[in-house]
Amino acid sequence: MAVRSGVALLGAVMLLAGCAPVFEPPPGITEDEYMAMAAQSNKEWWVSTFPDEPPPEVEIEYFTAELAWGRQNQCVLESGIPGIAVVDGQWTFDSPDDETTERFYRMQYACTVRYQVAWSEAEKIGYFSPAQQVYLADYYRDRLRPCLRMLGYAVGSMGQDYSAPYWQMDPYPQTDGEWARVDLECPPSAIGFHP
Repeated sequence: MAVRSGVALLGAVMLLAGCAPVFEPPPGITEDEYMAMAAQSNKEWWVSTFPDEPPPEVEIEYFTAELAWGRQNQCVLESGIPGIAVVDGQWTFDSPDDETTERFYRMQYACTVRYQVAWSEAEKIGYFSPAQQVYLADYYRDRLRPCLRMLGYAVGSMGQDYSAPYWQMDPYPQTDGEWARVDLECPPSAIGFHP
């Protein structure tokens, strides 16, 4: 009887822990920090592909994440480069030769750099301040992962990572109703990515 009571008590404590107040996330990066991080990321991307050339000059426009991604994709699709196709609503690229592959890499870089996500949505693309990274790692480790496990999902383990455990969920929720239950029982963090 004592073992059974202990199990019930542990379950109640875990449920209450999931309902404990969530502290406000710390402030994110500044606009200057965002611009510097984005510029460094673009530079590293270019150098990894064309190390002996300076990157091209690209006129930059800023949008919400959804608009930026849509414009980047449209730019890729309208490039006219052979080998680009739309499969299941997503574009794919199958290069016919090395020259076309190089053209594609240059065009993809230019499209992505031209249509960028605005600083106000930096968190949507994973640009977090160090304090936010700690907040997310703590939230995912101490609240979200245990809660998802209590709902019956396998979510793996996590080290010093601040990426959301949603991609590791097994079985993976397939419907809006399943996601609504997950979000109701295990609220997502106030910052960070949510599918």
